[in-house]
Amino acid sequence: MKTQPGFLRRAMRILFAVLPLLACLLVNGSCSHFPTSSTGTGGQTPSVSLPPSLPFGPIPQGLTSPSMNVTLQNTGTGTLTFSSNPAVTGTNAADFAITGATCSTANQVVSTATCTVTLTFTPSTMTAESASLNFADNAAGSPQSVPLSGTGTAAAPVVELSTLEVSFGPVTMGTTSPAMDVVVMNKGNAALMFTSNPSITGTNMADFTITPATTCSTAAQVAANSSCTVAITFTPSTSGMEAAVLNFADNATPAMQTVPLNGGAASSTNNTVALTVDSGPLGGDLNRAFISVTVCVPGSAVNCQTIDHIVVDTGSVGLRIEASQLNISLPQATIGAGNPLGDCVQFADMSYAFGPVQTADILLAGEKASSAPIQVIGAVGFASAPGDCAISGGTNLDSVAAFDANGIIGVGQLKQDCGQACVNSAIPATYYSCPNNICTNTALPLASQLQNPVSLFPIDNQGVIILLPAVAASGATTVTGSLIFGIGTQTDNVLGAATVITTDVNGEFTAVYNTQQYTGSVLDSGSNGIFFLDLGPPAFPPCSDYLGFYCPPTTTAFNTTIQGLNNNSVAADFSVTDIDSLGIASNFVDAAYSNSGGPGAAGLGFDYGLAFFYGRKVFTCIEGQSVGSVTGPFVAY
Repeated sequence: MKTQPGFLRRAMRILFAVLPLLACLLVNGSCSHFPTSSTGTGGQTPSVSLPPSLPFGPIPQGLTSPSMNVTLQNTGTGTLTFSSNPAVTGTNAADFAITGATCSTANQVVSTATCTVTLTFTPSTMTAESASLNFADNAAGSPQSVPLSGTGTAAAPVVELSTLEVSFGPVTMGTTSPAMDVVVMNKGNAALMFTSNPSITGTNMADFTITPATTCSTAAQVAANSSCTVAITFTPSTSGMEAAVLNFADNATPAMQTVPLNGGAASSTNNTVALTVDSGPLGGDLNRAFISVTVCVPGSAVNCQTIDHIVVDTGSVGLRIEASQLNISLPQATIGAGNPLGDCVQFADMSYAFGPVQTADILLAGEKASSAPIQVIGAVGFASAPGDCAISGGTNLDSVAAFDANGIIGVGQLKQDCGQACVNSAIPATYYSCPNNICTNTALPLASQLQNPVSLFPIDNQGVIILLPAVAASGATTVTGSLIFGIGTQTDNVLGAATVITTDVNGEFTAVYNTQQYTGSVLDSGSNGIFFLDLGPPAFPPCSDYLGFYCPPTTTAFNTTIQGLNNNSVAADFSVTDIDSLGIASNFVDAAYSNSGGPGAAGLGFDYGLAFFYGRKVFTCIEGQSVGSVTGPFVAY
């Protein structure tokens, strides 16, 4: 039985925006993303930062404005508490309404965190109106206030659109989609009149058509509380994503409203491979998802080999194969004056892999990444791992026995595993020029670096979906699901109702637990549990069989939320149980546990590993790739 869980916590340099990330992952406490809770003692005091004002602008008398937010940030070092809920006072207080708030006596605001108050304005006069939003708390200067203002105007139309965008999804190239409608509603108290007929502009305007079923036009006024409709079809003429804009010009304020239009040609390529969670090529693996990958000599249809038990990792980039499992001869990548190119990757569990960069066609289902640079780990006759690659006390993954896999395929959110940093300079423990097996660090162009193979596909290149069924609380011996390529290009990869969480350049977002924010959080199928700092009390005891995991005396539920840079949020609930007991009950043959969790690296957020993926359809979108009106990097489920 293996007792080395937590193996691939996170690939180290796939997200090489800055070198400090390496130190953050390797040295406990060197990067602190976890905010420190404070009670305001020991010199720690809260401080309030608020916007200077909240102007609602002109609103027709008697109508209610769209909602607007006031965001309060605690810029001090202590925890902010409220002695009363936020309130509106002043001359026209009755016309400004609080419709929602996370700033309240029920919630504390830790250092650097924020809370919000949502308000609307319903003018009762046709004059300028004002009031104040007040906060009473334990910070200096309490109470603090934000001036509120707005002006009541004469009767006017107010436009409300039925949708913020129109996404046609995959449509076969050269065929016309069914019509989709945009409804224009007049929520004002005067007639809406169009100054020109609705029109379409933008890059691919010719492929989007307003149909005769449209009722919005200069010939027809839209009375108060009435509506009209614009019907649009899409006929893609290219194989990629297309976009345009639907425009309305009228007598409302503002006088122009727009709706983004997007769609893409449907792919007919087989875009799905079987994804299997099992005990690995040698037995004993836990929560590791494998696929089979075919590699070919570039341009060859016969000089190919299919290799099974390749780990699928949304936390790294590039295909890496154990040399002992590769039976075909691939061309060696070179740099400079024909010097062999070497590559190093380091993982957060202190393991590392080194080997030559070679070139292969990568075949996955019906998809093909042509002439992709890959790493061949531990190749016989190639140089040994250089000193800055070999982590002192770490594990060299130069064999199947050490790796517990035949290789790893990184299908994360970046296109290259190092990116611009390696173009600009020679980065330690990354790429090497190795003449005569003497290796020195080297800079490397983007095209020569290990690539995300999905980004090289012709159409289904936006990212991947991991689809795994739910696992019983007692675990499972094997689990079978799917790795799906592309997002929004076929009927099996449409986003649908999934919540999109945009991430930073490192593929990271914020997790929230008990109102506390944890930056540096990730969705990472290469991690075999859910890793986080012990959020007791009481402190969770460590497992004795499954080393690196928590084994609490009773199953403990965690209700967390993840938040994106786009301000979207979605529940991320999970539980942690005593997997030692589950392992004993199954004679340690189970390879899948959805309730496995362990301690994360200090200074990092939540690492939602493969245990979190069970029972969910998880999207990972690559940087710069567009899915409708959203551009990666993002995750979604």
